[in-house]
Amino acid sequence: MSMQESSGVALWRQVADGIERGIADGRFAAGEKLPGEMEIAETYRVNRHTVRRALAALAERGLVRAERGSGTYVEAQRLAYPLRSRTRFSEIVGAEGHEPRGQLIEASSDLANRELARDLGLKTGAPLIRIEAVRFADRTPICVSTTWLSAERFPDAGSVFADVRSMTKLLAH
Repeated sequence: MSMQESSGVALWRQVADGIERGIADGRFAAGEKLPGEMEIAETYRVNRHTVRRALAALAERGLVRAERGSGTYVEAQRLAYPLRSRTRFSEIVGAEGHEPRGQLIEASSDLANRELARDLGLKTGAPLIRIEAVRFADRTPICVSTTWLSAERFPDAGSVFADVRSMTKLLAH
């Protein structure tokens, strides 16, 4: 693959773009070691300094990381996850192109303490269901969540969440 000096795009940028395309299309998977500098230089018909500049630019953007004495590795894509008052894990993860999934860790019964009662608009001592779950983007665990729900309003919350694996779907059930 020959780089085009007359294209108006710096050679290092062309190499970086080529490696980035390889990451995007799956030729280089997260955690995978990239070919060495010499191999990349031969592939793109450029010198090692051009390759180093390309790899440095990719590292600055968080796409790769260099490990001294070991090589350069593809970083896992970071998930953009803005927190808002009504953050919906499934919507955000799905919009990022990942498959959202939840897995029930535990569902248990408890009574609302003063703080939970205030936050949920219930009386102190009201029966609650506590759902603890791990949330995934594809097969990667992202977070562990604890959700408290009124046992009177959602008596089967634990079993419903285990089936639908989504808090939004549970609340709509």
